[in-house]
Amino acid sequence: MALGALALTATTAALPVTAGAVEVGPADFTTSGFSAGSVAAQAAAARSVYVNADSNSADISAVQILLTAAGHATDVDGSYGPKTTAAVKAFQTKNGLEADGKVGPKTIAKLGPKVKEGAENSATKAVQRLLNKNGASLDVDGKFGPATKGAVVDLQKRAGLSADGVVGPDTWSYLFGPVVGGGGGGGDCGSVNGGVPQSATKVVSGTNIRVHDCWDGEIAKMVAAAKADGVTLTANSSWRSPDEQKALRNQNCPGATYQIRVYETPSSNCSPPTAKPGVSRHERGLAIDFANSSSHSTAVFKWLAANGAKYGAKNLPSEPWHWSIDGH
Repeated sequence: MALGALALTATTAALPVTAGAVEVGPADFTTSGFSAGSVAAQAAAARSVYVNADSNSADISAVQILLTAAGHATDVDGSYGPKTTAAVKAFQTKNGLEADGKVGPKTIAKLGPKVKEGAENSATKAVQRLLNKNGASLDVDGKFGPATKGAVVDLQKRAGLSADGVVGPDTWSYLFGPVVGGGGGGGDCGSVNGGVPQSATKVVSGTNIRVHDCWDGEIAKMVAAAKADGVTLTANSSWRSPDEQKALRNQNCPGATYQIRVYETPSSNCSPPTAKPGVSRHERGLAIDFANSSSHSTAVFKWLAANGAKYGAKNLPSEPWHWSIDGH
């Protein structure tokens, strides 16, 4: 969130709401004696970011890395399942927090340690994954070198924070949650909450993959990385217009009338399952159905399972070909 996005009054400032990620700031979020850095820090403190089963796989993986480093081991698989929920609850109990199994602002503040140049640890791996989600291209090796520091400084500048290259509570709050404006090729994918026109999308160079502007930079990096590993990523489907989604529903879903088939039949009753118009991630340009990924044993799926989270791609477990910004 850039400093310019804050609406300041004589005594208070309100944060804009990003769907599912940011809530209104606390009552004591004031501008008394503010400077650019202090206001940005207050904004970070007010950022009510939550990590849960609907979150980006990079956010979930980072939480899993930090939980394991804190002594609450969980698999780093980018999926917020029962084991991760149990680990979160155990961490919350140990740290005097409400053990609700949800990673909110208070849990993030306890979970994310201060990390700076020279560190070589698991927390740095979490930082690197989250920086890659925000547009960086770092090796996730746990070594906080000049490249990692530079990516942190870049994110801090975009967020309006003090650009010291040190990951503290304010920077953690921006690493998690929606992409900070200017990263990932086009800004905040978390704010895309409905179908978008073709003009809001781009074709990833050298492919047939068309995605939202906010995601095309990361997908381009993913395609290049896969190619370097001998895997070609192409799409059976990516962005769809509303008319295309309706046509698919009409084709795939049962019902006596067009109205029932397109607008009323549950997605799970369609073959294959097909989201209702208006809610499909394809209509948002935030989903890709990959070719040559018809099962969990294909080379494409295995590569994506190992690497997709670095680029904000999360799999819908029931469909090995379907990858989206949030796994839906």
